[in-house]
Amino acid sequence: MRTYTQTYTVTVADEASARSAAAQLAARGHRFVAVRPWGGEWNALSVLADPPSEGPPIEPRDEIAAVAAIARLHGGSSAGAWGASPMTLRIFPADGRVHEMTQEESERIRAALPVTVAAEVVLPPGLRCRPTGSERKLRRAVLAVVAASGAASPGAAEPGVAEPGVAGLAVDGWDDPYELIEALAGDAGAVPLLAALASAEDIADHYAADALNLLLQMAVEGREQAVARVVPGVPAGRCELTDFLLGALAAAVGAAPPPGLDAIAATYPARRPAVDLMRTPSSAVAFAALQDARPDLVDVREDPAAPVERRALAMLARLGIWELDSARQTRVVSR
Repeated sequence: MRTYTQTYTVTVADEASARSAAAQLAARGHRFVAVRPWGGEWNALSVLADPPSEGPPIEPRDEIAAVAAIARLHGGSSAGAWGASPMTLRIFPADGRVHEMTQEESERIRAALPVTVAAEVVLPPGLRCRPTGSERKLRRAVLAVVAASGAASPGAAEPGVAEPGVAGLAVDGWDDPYELIEALAGDAGAVPLLAALASAEDIADHYAADALNLLLQMAVEGREQAVARVVPGVPAGRCELTDFLLGALAAAVGAAPPPGLDAIAATYPARRPAVDLMRTPSSAVAFAALQDARPDLVDVREDPAAPVERRALAMLARLGIWELDSARQTRVVSR
């Protein structure tokens, strides 16, 4: 028996609206709900666990629609649901928590909710990567690529302390490659460095995927010209996850998609709409098909009159984040 856990975020303008939205999420049986400030706005964050089952992860569309309706009621937005490890129930932060209940209480509340939409979203399993090997060795490989690039350690040195540079990254608090890669993404010269991380043979697949995902976010957010120059040098065929992210990245910069996409779509039919959209990001039909397949990733804040390709690439960027998180959870759970 497995438990499928989902997290939701409702973003609104002020604390009062966030607390009101949080109360409504709790009224729908969300196990934990917290209210926290975020970038000048406020978030109501929650985690919900379905009853244990033996089937594949299934996410009801009515919950996505209900949370989106709560967000709209308060003049805010919701990015949908995100699949998470059952461990999320144990590590959900206490900071800002305003509601909590037991699983039994949650199931009792949810059993009494009216069913408004019968359709469901079946989420595919995480894309595969090769075994990682020694974490210490992998950290050294990441740091070696950074050192070869000539990049400096992110952040300024404290007064009276020499700038550590890449040779001192591990002792300077950057011993987590994920944090290092994401920190470097904001620095000058990040694009070729991320491309080098995505291409290096001795970098673990999941770290290469992290670099590809950051390149994808950069391309969609307006740095497509800089990213387009490095994409042709990133090799395909590394693993399922990197090929999928490379496909989304190629769509964002107008490059040729990697040949592995068809195999991914054949292995995971639920990913066929995404693969079709990667090949034709300006197609309204392909975009609508992915929206129908993954309503949890539809951003209700988007202007429906905006160009299809812009909205499609933004959705592929959200899908890239979901795929990366899903693959990470699969890797953690399988250890």
